[in-house]
Amino acid sequence: MPIHENLSKNLKWFREESKFSQTQLGEYLGVDPSLISRFEKGEREISLPIALKVCDLFGIEFSDLIVDDPTTLAPNLLLAFRSDGLETRDLQAIGALQKVVKYYKQINRL
Repeated sequence: MPIHENLSKNLKWFREESKFSQTQLGEYLGVDPSLISRFEKGEREISLPIALKVCDLFGIEFSDLIVDDPTTLAPNLLLAFRSDGLETRDLQAIGALQKVVKYYKQINRL
């Protein structure tokens, strides 16, 4: 499957797995929620800065966002924060924390 198709499919998978709405993700990314729908349907390509911000929120590497089957990823890569009542600022804090954890893991692998 082409990378852009995996990216679209996996964006939706990670979002749904984390129980985030398109509205919540759109607000976190600073884009209209309808754009999230277009990303997930493959109607619009995701820019690299937005894809990297998505990776920060979910605590994953970019390569995880484009794998053929995200269900095969190690469970510790999946987002531990799952809630329907999160606000944009909560998502920003989660994204910042996930980014720190991701970098910490990278440092430990060195």
